[in-house]
Amino acid sequence: LETAKSIADGMAGKAGTPETLEIMKRLVEDVVTVSERGILDAILLLLTRAKILAEGAGAGPLAALIERRIPLPAGSRVVLVVSGGNQDLDRLSRWILEGVS
Repeated sequence: LETAKSIADGMAGKAGTPETLEIMKRLVEDVVTVSERGILDAILLLLTRAKILAEGAGAGPLAALIERRIPLPAGSRVVLVVSGGNQDLDRLSRWILEGVS
């Protein structure tokens, strides 16, 4: 990628290795994208409802559900892996006040 700027910097790598690509080809079933706003909404939902501070990449799975990027049949049970509490609070407050771009 030319640029890889994101609130989810842990998922915004510019390039991967051939070894990682081969592993992903074997194991990954699907890839979805989410918006920067969706990630921020997920971070804030986790913080206010669950009292969990997640970084952008860690809130990505919840953002995918919020934005309905993953089809789920009614009554489904879902487990999300939420990781990374290494959130810069100054950046987070700026995103809340000014939005993300």
